[in-house]
Amino acid sequence: MPRAWRPVFAGVDPQIESPLLARVQDGEFSPSYPSLVQEGGRHLFRAFSRISPARTRVVVIGQDPYPEHERATGRAFEDGAAYTRGFADSIRKLFQSAVAIVEPDLQVDQNAAGWNLIRQQVRERLPNQRAIAGYFDTLAAEQGVLFLNAAWTFTDVRGDHDARARERLRGRVQRAHQALWRPVTLRLIERLALRRRPPVFLLFGGEAQSSFRAATRNLPAVPSSICCAHPGARQGAYYAEENPLARTNNVLAQLDRARVVWWPPLE
Repeated sequence: MPRAWRPVFAGVDPQIESPLLARVQDGEFSPSYPSLVQEGGRHLFRAFSRISPARTRVVVIGQDPYPEHERATGRAFEDGAAYTRGFADSIRKLFQSAVAIVEPDLQVDQNAAGWNLIRQQVRERLPNQRAIAGYFDTLAAEQGVLFLNAAWTFTDVRGDHDARARERLRGRVQRAHQALWRPVTLRLIERLALRRRPPVFLLFGGEAQSSFRAATRNLPAVPSSICCAHPGARQGAYYAEENPLARTNNVLAQLDRARVVWWPPLE
């Protein structure tokens, strides 16, 4: 954990004794990831690199790491295997929303077909995996955007299972990891929310929104938040809502703060 963040988490630990964890048997699942040990740029505390609590202006909270080990970097929505396995659906939608802010006439944030309209632009601006990492690094360092998942880790399912069984097992794993990290995530939200100028919280999906409500329930003032469907939501729920990145910038403007430059990538 970077030094600047350590006081935020002083005195709080992951909920190792959660009953949900006891139901996840080691023999059925692979080791959890991202690891504490840096692995090709992926590590557990990657979300906190290049940013400090004092410089955090926007907190983006997703659900949990990508279920594919190679994609999960430790930072929400950053895809660590976009150029080897194709862009994950969540990062596609994030880029669609980002481009739509500067090119609204294209309406690329309206449906899945919007990705086809900007795919070449994204590849030209971010030509390789290193450039994608740099994009998220710059949003953290220059724009003050923290990309964090409500659950910081995930575990894949071992063995051969039909689709229904694999989905059931993954659901069990997901709930266990969410329970594990919930105290730590709530502490982060609470401490940032108590700042004199708290950040704006962009909450993707039910777990992020539930964590935010729990962490701010008893605070004297609740900071600004934007609730929206998770980019992984089915049946187009994400596209049915107003562009979440544009909504975030509108809230920042109302607070008389600088908007985030989501696109194009800053040099």
